Amino acid sequence: MSLYGWQLGRDAGFATRHPALTSGRATIRLRPDDAASIPDDELRDRARAALDN
Repeated sequence: MSLYGWQLGRDAGFATRHPALTSGRATIRLRPDDAASIPDDELRDRARAALDN
């Protein structure tokens, strides 16, 4: 899954905690193995931050 349109500083700190997932400008690439290592609460926080923008 890729998330587009996020902004550094408005992503609940997700990109800072997971710099290997950033791919290009304003894109986070989340592969199944990557997702498995990230707690569900953190993914929910990321989704909430995106919806608040």
